[in-house]
Amino acid sequence: MSSKIIVKGYQIGRKIDQIGLRTIYQGLEIRTGKEVFITVISVRPGRSMDILTKRAIQSKKIYMPRLVTAISHGLTLDGQFYYVHQATPSFPITQVLSEIPNENERLFTQIRFFVELLETVDYLHEAGTTHRDLSTIQVRIDQKFHVLLEGFVNARPRLEARNVLNVVNLPYISPEQLSGSPADVKTDVYSLGVIFFELITGVLPYRSNFAKTEDMREGVVPSPSMHKMDVPPEIEAMTLKALAPRASRYANCHEWIRDLETFYKKRSMRMKIKDLKLSFQNIFSFRP
Repeated sequence: MSSKIIVKGYQIGRKIDQIGLRTIYQGLEIRTGKEVFITVISVRPGRSMDILTKRAIQSKKIYMPRLVTAISHGLTLDGQFYYVHQATPSFPITQVLSEIPNENERLFTQIRFFVELLETVDYLHEAGTTHRDLSTIQVRIDQKFHVLLEGFVNARPRLEARNVLNVVNLPYISPEQLSGSPADVKTDVYSLGVIFFELITGVLPYRSNFAKTEDMREGVVPSPSMHKMDVPPEIEAMTLKALAPRASRYANCHEWIRDLETFYKKRSMRMKIKDLKLSFQNIFSFRP
């Protein structure tokens, strides 16, 4: 039991996880006895209560099971922002993939996960908004082996040009955002490209944002095969297109989904059988 965090109407249980400025707790709604998760966010420069509140309200209007959205939100008794969300146990995507010993199976599992991630972000775009704070640690896998995307509520606001020099560690952010441009569909696509690169190679495409902006100025795009020799050429091409200068980048997530689905058809019979079993599990576990 936590004695530090007090949220009106909820009993706070153990701390589940801590990711950056977010701390996630088990919770129980006192009125209904319903188990929930409660995320508490420490507000720091670059985020404000108004922005967090706006995103929480916006998330309530979005129905997407793979996206963590707010059931309710407010301030703890000590003034920290919190939002309540569905209690869905999950694990980091990197952890789940690392536990698959067969490299080919791991690659195609990653692609299946990534298609789900793209579909989730595409849903946001179709709803007229963007995620704005995509990173690998925001991508989780639930107990049914499906993607769960976090971070929408506490997304990073637009970078002001005067603050860019203070930005040290934003490896997933697009070069346009570093220049002070607003987030849009293509900036989310770039961030997804960085995630894809990291999942494929195990490393980030850039060591610093300075190197990123210099490469972009010179028209250089980092290649996954420089870090991992056996990257399939189709995967290489998709990664390069996602990280390309804005005009050459994927126009939207749907374009990328089509390319990944074409490649996914090459998976082994073993993988196809595994997918079929997973589909049946999902059908029989459905409760209207």
